[in-house]
Amino acid sequence: MMYPLPEGITGTSPLTLAMHLDKDRTIHLETWLDGADFAPAVFRRNLLAPEFRRRAKDVHQRFRTFLAEWDHELTRAESAVLKETANALELIVRGEAPGRSLDTLLEEADDLLERQKAVRWASALAFLYPHHVAELMPPEDLEAMRRYRNELRTTRKAGDFDRGHRIAQEVLAMRSRLGEDLYQVMSALGFASQNGVNPALKQRIRQAGEELTEAVQQSELARTDAAKSRIADLYRDMRRDQAEFRAPTRKTVRPGKPAH
Repeated sequence: MMYPLPEGITGTSPLTLAMHLDKDRTIHLETWLDGADFAPAVFRRNLLAPEFRRRAKDVHQRFRTFLAEWDHELTRAESAVLKETANALELIVRGEAPGRSLDTLLEEADDLLERQKAVRWASALAFLYPHHVAELMPPEDLEAMRRYRNELRTTRKAGDFDRGHRIAQEVLAMRSRLGEDLYQVMSALGFASQNGVNPALKQRIRQAGEELTEAVQQSELARTDAAKSRIADLYRDMRRDQAEFRAPTRKTVRPGKPAH
């Protein structure tokens, strides 16, 4: 807020401020410059409707949860955008009115979070498939999955959210095309390699995985199918085991050795 200076004011002059804060958090401000009475100013907070506050609180909490789980492996570009949005949501939760449409802000925040979740999931799949079930994938799909993994890494570092999301959708479409059976085999082998299951189940999955690899190398189709079926059964055991116990923190999936 701007005020014209009284005529004849030059050099250094005393300035007096008087401020009063009401119970409704309205600020009343009066100023006097060299005895000249300025018009008082009133500042009121823009109170938001309860439903908007609730929506903002829900989205903000989901942002906080996501950042707590994944901040250790976000790129600088991803972290900067997510934290900026989380800060904007926090201001809304505290009662501050945004400088633009609240509906738009909340929709964009929701979309950003869902896209980031898709990119996280696609990045994990793009590593896990080539690393654990390369020999079971069609060569063109294997090559594409490896390419997607590299492209996701590049777009994430560059902060290219739109392209990253498009690639993530292609990875998820390939996961669906490859089928649930292969996904279950990959998941079981992946969790076993990351110590994500109890030791006894881990040993059984690894043994079944070794049997599967040997069957594929020897081109024994019946034995390959039997090994895949066994791993699928172990996958269901693994899921039941995980339902009873949840690890306290998530870890980034990292390769132990190059995929063949």
